[in-house]
Amino acid sequence: MTDETKKSFEELLEEYLPSEKEVGSEELCKGEVRAVRKDFILVDVGLKSDGVISSSEFSPEELEGLKIGDSVEVVVDRWEDESGNICLSKEKAEKLKIWESVEEAFENGSLVNGTIVARVNGGLAVDIGVKAF
Repeated sequence: MTDETKKSFEELLEEYLPSEKEVGSEELCKGEVRAVRKDFILVDVGLKSDGVISSSEFSPEELEGLKIGDSVEVVVDRWEDESGNICLSKEKAEKLKIWESVEEAFENGSLVNGTIVARVNGGLAVDIGVKAF
């Protein structure tokens, strides 16, 4: 084998594993629940290590029904916390999906349903899953 055809273990591993660039922090990605703990949910999103979602991002009903192997949509919130974990967010994923549907409705000229939550100067504040004006 020549030097050109030899690859280090690290180079081969980098080619095999997805890079952080393949999953952006503002992109939806599907993950598979690996473990459900009191304070966090461990999720495999196809990166070098599993990510964690705070249990506080789930309703009590969602937590009760959550089991290993379930699919969840998340976004990468931070690539690494103080413990070295990839931090994921289910709430940010839900908001991102809402904004994508609002953008699609705008492009198609279709209506978006919402609930008026307050009167503000010059208009109304509306809840469409996220705050809108």
